[in-house]
Amino acid sequence: VKLKTTDDKNDDDRSNNHHHPIMMMASTEVIIEAPIEVVWEIMTNVHKYSEWNPFVVSVDYYCQEEEEPGVMKEGASMALNVVFPKHKKSGKITTSKEKVLVLDPPSGSPKSALWEYQFVSWLHYWNLIRATRIQQLTEIANYHGGKTTKYYTEERF
Repeated sequence: VKLKTTDDKNDDDRSNNHHHPIMMMASTEVIIEAPIEVVWEIMTNVHKYSEWNPFVVSVDYYCQEEEEPGVMKEGASMALNVVFPKHKKSGKITTSKEKVLVLDPPSGSPKSALWEYQFVSWLHYWNLIRATRIQQLTEIANYHGGKTTKYYTEERF
Protein backbone atom coordinates (compact mmCIF):
# COMPACT_ATOMS: atom_id res chain seq x y z
CA VAL A 1 0.00 0.00 0.00
CA LYS A 2 1.34 3.39 -0.98
CA LEU A 3 0.50 6.42 1.11
CA LYS A 4 1.36 9.93 0.10
CA THR A 5 0.22 13.47 0.67
CA THR A 6 -0.23 16.08 -1.99
CA ASP A 7 -0.97 19.75 -1.86
CA ASP A 8 -4.21 20.09 -3.83
CA LYS A 9 -4.04 23.88 -4.08
CA ASN A 10 -1.58 25.89 -6.08
CA ASP A 11 -0.22 29.15 -4.70
CA ASP A 12 -2.64 31.24 -6.77
CA ASP A 13 -5.64 29.44 -5.29
CA ARG A 14 -4.83 29.93 -1.59
CA SER A 15 -6.87 33.12 -1.34
CA ASN A 16 -10.27 31.38 -1.38
CA ASN A 17 -11.82 30.09 1.83
CA HIS A 18 -11.78 26.36 1.02
CA HIS A 19 -9.69 24.58 3.61
CA HIS A 20 -8.31 21.51 1.86
CA PRO A 21 -4.57 22.28 1.86
CA ILE A 22 -3.37 18.68 2.13
CA MET A 23 -4.81 15.62 0.43
CA MET A 24 -3.71 12.14 1.43
CA MET A 25 -3.88 9.16 -0.87
CA ALA A 26 -3.49 5.45 -0.24
CA SER A 27 -3.30 3.06 -3.19
CA THR A 28 -2.46 -0.50 -4.03
CA GLU A 29 -2.76 -2.89 -6.96
CA VAL A 30 -2.76 -6.61 -7.53
CA ILE A 31 -2.92 -8.96 -10.51
CA ILE A 32 -5.91 -11.32 -10.42
CA GLU A 33 -5.85 -14.53 -12.44
CA ALA A 34 -9.37 -14.13 -13.83
CA PRO A 35 -11.05 -12.37 -16.76
CA ILE A 36 -12.10 -8.76 -16.17
CA GLU A 37 -15.82 -9.60 -16.51
CA VAL A 38 -15.60 -12.13 -13.66
CA VAL A 39 -13.68 -9.71 -11.42
CA TRP A 40 -16.18 -6.91 -12.18
CA GLU A 41 -19.18 -9.11 -11.37
CA ILE A 42 -17.69 -10.14 -8.02
CA MET A 43 -16.43 -6.66 -7.15
CA THR A 44 -19.76 -4.91 -7.75
CA ASN A 45 -22.01 -7.55 -6.16
CA VAL A 46 -22.91 -5.80 -2.89
CA HIS A 47 -24.23 -9.02 -1.35
CA LYS A 48 -20.81 -10.69 -1.72
CA TYR A 49 -18.56 -7.69 -1.00
CA SER A 50 -17.48 -9.15 2.34
CA GLU A 51 -16.24 -12.32 0.60
CA TRP A 52 -13.31 -10.49 -1.01
CA ASN A 53 -12.87 -7.39 1.18
CA PRO A 54 -11.65 -8.50 4.63
CA PHE A 55 -12.68 -5.23 6.33
CA VAL A 56 -16.30 -5.14 5.13
CA VAL A 57 -18.74 -7.22 7.19
CA SER A 58 -21.75 -6.33 5.03
CA VAL A 59 -23.14 -3.69 2.68
CA ASP A 60 -26.54 -2.07 2.91
CA TYR A 61 -27.47 -0.95 -0.59
CA TYR A 62 -30.24 1.56 -1.25
CA CYS A 63 -31.90 1.70 -4.65
CA GLN A 64 -35.10 3.25 -5.92
CA GLU A 65 -38.24 1.06 -5.72
CA GLU A 66 -38.39 0.63 -9.49
CA GLU A 67 -34.81 -0.64 -9.64
CA GLU A 68 -33.73 -4.23 -9.19
CA PRO A 69 -32.58 -4.69 -5.56
CA GLY A 70 -28.82 -5.14 -5.21
CA VAL A 71 -28.04 -4.04 -8.77
CA MET A 72 -25.42 -1.30 -8.63
CA LYS A 73 -26.35 2.04 -10.25
CA GLU A 74 -24.68 5.45 -10.48
CA GLY A 75 -26.14 7.81 -7.90
CA ALA A 76 -27.19 5.00 -5.56
CA SER A 77 -26.34 5.04 -1.87
CA MET A 78 -24.75 2.31 0.17
CA ALA A 79 -23.48 1.82 3.69
CA LEU A 80 -20.30 -0.18 4.15
CA ASN A 81 -20.29 -1.89 7.56
CA VAL A 82 -16.59 -2.11 8.36
CA VAL A 83 -14.50 -3.74 11.10
CA PHE A 84 -11.07 -2.11 11.18
CA PRO A 85 -8.09 -4.31 12.16
CA LYS A 86 -7.70 -2.66 15.58
CA HIS A 87 -11.35 -3.58 16.38
CA LYS A 88 -11.25 -7.13 15.02
CA LYS A 89 -11.25 -8.69 18.51
CA SER A 90 -14.14 -6.59 19.80
CA GLY A 91 -16.09 -6.79 16.54
CA LYS A 92 -16.88 -3.06 16.67
CA ILE A 93 -18.55 -2.09 13.40
CA THR A 94 -18.16 1.34 11.80
CA THR A 95 -20.67 2.32 9.14
CA SER A 96 -19.43 4.35 6.20
CA LYS A 97 -22.14 5.93 4.04
CA GLU A 98 -21.16 6.18 0.38
CA LYS A 99 -22.61 7.42 -2.91
CA VAL A 100 -21.80 5.73 -6.23
CA LEU A 101 -20.36 8.40 -8.57
CA VAL A 102 -19.09 6.34 -11.51
CA LEU A 103 -19.95 2.81 -12.58
CA ASP A 104 -18.37 1.92 -15.92
CA PRO A 105 -18.45 -1.83 -16.65
CA PRO A 106 -15.70 -3.49 -18.72
CA SER A 107 -15.37 -2.05 -22.23
CA GLY A 108 -12.82 -0.91 -24.79
CA SER A 109 -9.64 -2.52 -26.02
CA PRO A 110 -7.89 -3.43 -23.85
CA LYS A 111 -10.90 -3.68 -21.60
CA SER A 112 -11.06 -1.49 -18.52
CA ALA A 113 -13.69 -0.75 -15.87
CA LEU A 114 -14.13 1.86 -13.16
CA TRP A 115 -16.14 2.07 -9.93
CA GLU A 116 -15.89 5.27 -7.91
CA TYR A 117 -17.76 6.13 -4.76
CA GLN A 118 -17.62 8.97 -2.25
CA PHE A 119 -17.98 9.17 1.55
CA VAL A 120 -21.15 11.19 2.26
CA SER A 121 -21.82 11.40 5.99
CA TRP A 122 -22.45 14.68 7.81
CA LEU A 123 -18.65 15.00 8.12
CA HIS A 124 -18.48 15.27 4.32
CA TYR A 125 -21.19 17.93 4.09
CA TRP A 126 -19.48 20.05 6.75
CA ASN A 127 -16.14 19.71 4.86
CA LEU A 128 -14.53 17.91 7.80
CA ILE A 129 -13.74 14.70 5.92
CA ARG A 130 -13.64 14.28 2.16
CA ALA A 131 -12.93 10.80 0.84
CA THR A 132 -13.31 9.16 -2.55
CA ARG A 133 -12.43 5.58 -3.46
CA ILE A 134 -11.58 4.50 -6.98
CA GLN A 135 -11.49 0.85 -7.99
CA GLN A 136 -10.16 0.32 -11.49
CA LEU A 137 -9.78 -2.87 -13.49
CA THR A 138 -7.58 -3.30 -16.56
CA GLU A 139 -7.48 -6.43 -18.69
CA ILE A 140 -4.00 -7.75 -19.42
CA ALA A 141 -2.87 -10.78 -21.37
CA ASN A 142 -0.82 -13.32 -19.49
CA TYR A 143 2.01 -15.40 -20.89
CA HIS A 144 -0.31 -18.44 -21.25
CA GLY A 145 -2.44 -16.52 -23.74
CA GLY A 146 -5.32 -16.12 -21.27
CA LYS A 147 -6.70 -12.99 -19.71
CA THR A 148 -5.87 -11.64 -16.29
CA THR A 149 -6.96 -8.47 -14.57
CA LYS A 150 -5.01 -5.72 -12.85
CA TYR A 151 -6.99 -4.41 -9.87
CA TYR A 152 -6.00 -0.91 -8.73
CA THR A 153 -7.61 0.89 -5.82
CA GLU A 154 -7.02 4.39 -4.58
CA GLU A 155 -8.50 6.30 -1.69
CA ARG A 156 -8.13 10.07 -1.47
CA PHE A 157 -8.98 11.89 1.73
